Amino acid sequence: MPTPEEAVKGTLEVNKQYQDEIKIVINLVTASLVLPIVFLKNILGLEPAEIKGHLCPMAYISWVSLGISLFLCIGFYFFSTKFTKALYGLYEEKEQERHEKPGTIKDQTETWRDWMGVAAAVFAVVGLLSLLIFFVGAL
Repeated sequence: MPTPEEAVKGTLEVNKQYQDEIKIVINLVTASLVLPIVFLKNILGLEPAEIKGHLCPMAYISWVSLGISLFLCIGFYFFSTKFTKALYGLYEEKEQERHEKPGTIKDQTETWRDWMGVAAAVFAVVGLLSLLIFFVGAL
């Protein structure tokens, strides 16, 4: 059975790995935001004035999905930071003031962190699939 210190260290390592995965999502999503314009301009050879007329609804769906994914990634980092602070016991006084059982804030922030991460990944996949449909339709 791990000691409490070892358990916290292990939990922090897992949290760090989640953060590394979300960094990948952020990089992928931000790079994908410009793809419809680059595709129309460089691959199809359209002039800048013609680009807006060739953006179909799938490009807009992609941008909205990718934007939501970025927003959720920011939320993930927010709750990940709060979770780390809770692991170190920085909210114990607040829990006592609110007459909550110890660890309530840690559990809540962990839940929100996990949901933000999953939702960010789902919206990223929706955005990328929308991009793929846009590319196929534009050819």
